[in-house]
Formats: sequence, C-alpha cells, structure tokens
Amino acid sequence: MNFIYSSFFGCCLMMFLLACESPQQEPQLSEGLEPFKRGVELSLKSETLYAAGENKAANKLNRQALNFFDEALSIDPTYFQAAGAKAHAHFLLRDFKECAQWYDRALALDSNLIPYYYERGICLVQSGNLPKGISSIEAAVAKGNKHEILEMATADLSEISALAFQLGDTLANQGQYKKANGYQRFAVGVLMSAHQLDSSNVQVAAQISQMTRLLGDTITANRFQALSKKVE
Repeated sequence: MNFIYSSFFGCCLMMFLLACESPQQEPQLSEGLEPFKRGVELSLKSETLYAAGENKAANKLNRQALNFFDEALSIDPTYFQAAGAKAHAHFLLRDFKECAQWYDRALALDSNLIPYYYERGICLVQSGNLPKGISSIEAAVAKGNKHEILEMATADLSEISALAFQLGDTLANQGQYKKANGYQRFAVGVLMSAHQLDSSNVQVAAQISQMTRLLGDTITANRFQALSKKVE
C-alpha cells in the first residue's frame, strides 16, 4: 500500500523541487532550502528502492533524509514543506506515530495541501485509528479532486484490509486466535470505512461480503452481496 501512495506524494515532493529551481520563486525560498532539497532527493531515491523490494537500503536513505529535514527545520521552523517531507519519511519507515505528529505540524503551518491530509489519514488508519484517519481522508476529498482521491482511497484501504486479514490467517494458523480475530475484524472495519467514503463502489461491497462470510457473519455478508450487485 505504501508505494501506491508514495508515488502520489513523490510527485508533490518533485513539484516542490521544481518550484525551488524556478527563478520567479527565489524571493520566497526558505533559508533551509539546501538541506531540504538534499533530503527530498534521498526520499525520492528511496521510493525506487522500495518499489524494487530493497527495503533495508530504502529505510537507510529515509533515515538520512530525516537528518536533512531536521537541519532545514532548525534553520526555518516555519518551513512547512520540510515538516511534510519529514512526515512522509516517517510514513515510509512505518513510524506512524511520528508521521501523524509531523503532518499535524505541517498542516498547522499550511492547511491547504491535500497530500498532507490524505497521507495523514492513511497513516492514522494503519495505526488503528479509523475515525480520525477517515476524517483526514474526507478533508482531502473535500479540498481536492473528489473522484480521483476516492478512487485512490478505496484502493489503498482495500489493500490495508487485505494485508490485515492475511495476517489474521497467519496468526490463526499459529494458534493465536484472539489476535487473529482482532486483525480480521480490523480488516472488515477498514473496508466498512472505505464503503463509508464511497458507498457506490461495488467492489468494496463485494469484498466486505466475502470477508464477513468467512467470519461467519452471514447477515452482513448477504446485505453487502446485494449491494455489490447494484448497478449505478
């Protein structure tokens, strides 16, 4: 899931770099620009490594990037791009607590950047905080291209759900039934949240039906099976 969205945020980082290179933007540039640019370059390189499955090397680059973002923020504490880039680096490192905190800081400095709301939401969902996560994604939907963001959100949430359900299966096979049930119920909750975001998505409804049937909840399974067959 991370890399479906990291390419979206990577585009945002690239736009920041291009803006930095524009002569028309020079009067507005932060004094922390140089370390920020070095951090972004490392973060963008890490995304290529993640996509290739080289997670250890990618994590190393992101930790180095964090040092540059910290340097940029020590020079200019109001540098919201550096705060957002730092949040994204923590997201890629799966340090969701730090990720959410840094997105909160970045949004306090500039509340208009849609990717911040979106990735903050995905971060909160993965940390188990569904209500706040969905609320943050809804803020992104309200501010941006509704169709595009909803499509991305349902894809990302579906993948989070599938991974959680698979982990539940693995735990069940190991005899850890209580933990398994928790992960699988969480998986259903994530899909329910995706349905809350876009109730017209029949694929999400079908996934809910399938998962709840596997969990023995035939009433919910039948209800969502009927919804999955509706034609818009």
